[in-house]
Amino acid sequence: MAAFSALPDSVIIQILSYIDYPRLIRCTRVCTRWHRLCYDPSLWRTVRVRQKHAPKVAADTITRLIPHKTNLISSVNLTNCTAVKDESLQHISVHCPNLRNLYLNGCLFITDNGIFALARNCSALETVSIPLRNISEKALSNLVKNNPGVKKLYAYSIAVTERTIKAISTGCPELEKLIVYEASLEDDQRSYADVLTDQMVRLLANGCRKLRKLTLRYNQVLVTDRSLASLAKKCRKLESFVIDYCDKDGGITDFGVCTIAQLCRNLKCLNISNGVITDVSLIVIADHLPCLEDLSLEFSEITDVGVYALMNRCEKLARLIVHNSDSMETGITDNAACVIANYASDEFRSLG
Repeated sequence: MAAFSALPDSVIIQILSYIDYPRLIRCTRVCTRWHRLCYDPSLWRTVRVRQKHAPKVAADTITRLIPHKTNLISSVNLTNCTAVKDESLQHISVHCPNLRNLYLNGCLFITDNGIFALARNCSALETVSIPLRNISEKALSNLVKNNPGVKKLYAYSIAVTERTIKAISTGCPELEKLIVYEASLEDDQRSYADVLTDQMVRLLANGCRKLRKLTLRYNQVLVTDRSLASLAKKCRKLESFVIDYCDKDGGITDFGVCTIAQLCRNLKCLNISNGVITDVSLIVIADHLPCLEDLSLEFSEITDVGVYALMNRCEKLARLIVHNSDSMETGITDNAACVIANYASDEFRSLG
């Protein structure tokens, strides 16, 4: 131990860099010198709580993990730290002004107050994962307005309203990934506020042309071919597009699906539910998206003809869901199953 203690601070810090955070914190109890070295800012560029420790993290743990203001911490992951509250987020926002990545999935007690603190003090965020039911459109809009460099955003649908989309469209030109999860509304929440419209999709398309992954899940989806065409024309780098359960009769048809397939040639994942979609779409997809890996067209009007065209051309397909709508008298038969069995690649994993 005496020989180890003779090492210079820089060498000991380098050794400590190989220790995970729970052990690093325990090392602070060795002596005064180790306490100082274990909290060297260079060791705390990323603060990540392991899942097995997450439920045990108390509200004051964050102040011990980040005791001093530092420009070095770029990532904080508090996923499933259920005891973390707004005070912890306020502490992070003040002590980590150069924060780039923040993950708060499962932090149930975070509210708008914590998000407003982030908006005031952190302006360099690139990844924000806050699918939390207590976050409103006002707080999320404020956050994205003050973080123009956001590239990845994860949130619940009740927070991603038209107001939020406007803020994203005008303020986040670098956005590459937007994942909107459908919220389970409480009795006192208004369902009409949890709606996806053509205007919202068009706003996204106009302002966020670097989008690569887009998932839009809402309680009500009132989207038509017009907004899908706008998205396809302006966001040609799209690799994944997911939109669930269109509520508008005739809202999404072959025209919208074909436009996306023809213009977004990098698509690997395409999921659209409840559209008026026929074999025409599958034939166009087969012609234009040979690298497609994941296709879901639930409640559609597809037959064996479309399945054959798809399986014959899309050799990388690993997941296929093509439920017929209830109104279909004839649809997919056993012949399609035989085609899938004959043409499916080794990567094919899921059929529905």
